[in-house]
Amino acid sequence: MAKAIHSMIRVVDEARSVEFYDKAFGLKVADRLDFTNFTLVYLSNAESSFELELTVNKGQTEAYELGNGYGHLAVSVDDLAAEHARFETEGLAPRKLVEFAPDGTLIARFFFVTDPDGYEIEVLERADRIQRTIREEVMNKTKSPKGLSRRQLLSRATAAGASFVVGAGFIAAPNGAWAVETSTLKPDTFATLVQMARDIYPHDKVGDEYYVMAVKGYDTAEAAEGIEAGIAALNAAAQGQGFDSYIGASWERDRVDILRGMEDSAFFQQIRGGLVTGLYNQKAVWPIFGYEGSSYEFGGYIERGFNDINWL
Repeated sequence: MAKAIHSMIRVVDEARSVEFYDKAFGLKVADRLDFTNFTLVYLSNAESSFELELTVNKGQTEAYELGNGYGHLAVSVDDLAAEHARFETEGLAPRKLVEFAPDGTLIARFFFVTDPDGYEIEVLERADRIQRTIREEVMNKTKSPKGLSRRQLLSRATAAGASFVVGAGFIAAPNGAWAVETSTLKPDTFATLVQMARDIYPHDKVGDEYYVMAVKGYDTAEAAEGIEAGIAALNAAAQGQGFDSYIGASWERDRVDILRGMEDSAFFQQIRGGLVTGLYNQKAVWPIFGYEGSSYEFGGYIERGFNDINWL
C-alpha cells in the first residue's frame, strides 16, 4: 500500500513562502537541500508526517503560470471560525466561511486562502469537530428546550408513535432523556423523519439521538419544502395501507413495507444516501460496531491488530 509523503509546488520567493506557511499553518522547515540551479525546502509540523515541498528555481523572477489543472492543497483544523478570525488578524486575506450541505446534510465547513504565488489552500474543519458541534446544538441530555424541566416538557407534549413525544417546536424521548428543537420542519415531520431513518438502517444498540443527529441537517429553510412533501407522501402511503400515518404504524414490519413501496422515489434515496454518512460517520457510534477508527496514525492496520475485523 502506497503512503503519500509530500506535495510539491514551485515558488518564486523562498523567504516569503516560508513565512506564509509558517504564519498560516505552523509549517516549519524540516529540511532544506540547496543545489546549483534550484533549492528544495520541505515544510511540516507535528500534526502529520506529510510534507509540503517548495521548489525554488534560482533566477526565476516571474510568477509561475498555474494553468487550469491545479486544484488546491487542503489542511484541517479543529476550530474553523477561530482560524478564520486569526487569518484575518494576520492579514492573510481568507475568503468567506462556507458550509457545504447538499440536500440539507452538512458535509463540510471550510474556507480558502491563497498563498503568495497564487496557490489555493482549503482550510477544513475536522469532521469530528463538525459532528460534535452539531450534536451540541441539537441534543441536550440534561435540560429540555427553552429551560423546561423533563416533567414540564412531557406534560406539554403528545405521543408520536412509541418512540417520541412531540410538543410545540420540539420532539423528545418518552422518558425525557433527550430533546431537540426544530427550527423549520414541523415537529411531527421531524419525528417521522427520525423514525424513517431508524427503519432504513435499524440498529438496536444505537440510540435515537444518533439518528436525530443524522437527519438534523434537513431542518433548514432550504430543505424544508422537499422534506415536508416527502413525509406527506410517506404518510399518504401509510394511510393507503390503513394506518393514520407512517409513525402511527406501530409494527416495524408494517413501516418497512410502506418504505419498500416508495424506495425508488427521489425522497427515499435522498434520505437513505444521507444516512450513510450522517449516521455512520459519527465517531460516537463506531465503538458500538467494534470499529476502532483510522489506523494510519498507529502504524497501519496490520500493526494495530489484523484479526479484529468483527465489525464488518
